[in-house]
Amino acid sequence: MTRKRIALSVRPEYHEKLIKLAHYQDRTITTVVNDLLNECESAVDLMLNAYEQIENGVDQQKVLTNMFADGFGIASEKLKQE
Repeated sequence: MTRKRIALSVRPEYHEKLIKLAHYQDRTITTVVNDLLNECESAVDLMLNAYEQIENGVDQQKVLTNMFADGFGIASEKLKQE
């Protein structure tokens, strides 16, 4: 699969944290950021689904409640895997 590149700017303080994390993990900053973003993919999927539901007329409060419930379910499954 071809990977897409993006330009990313972060606060200097956050950059320092990423440098430290990369150092502790003996990895590059790019790898650390990539792993962080990959871990967030399920949350992005939940948000995209929520926006689509709202566009389709589903009540926002119901969408939000379902999104939180789904997020807790994902977190629970990840904890069980470890």
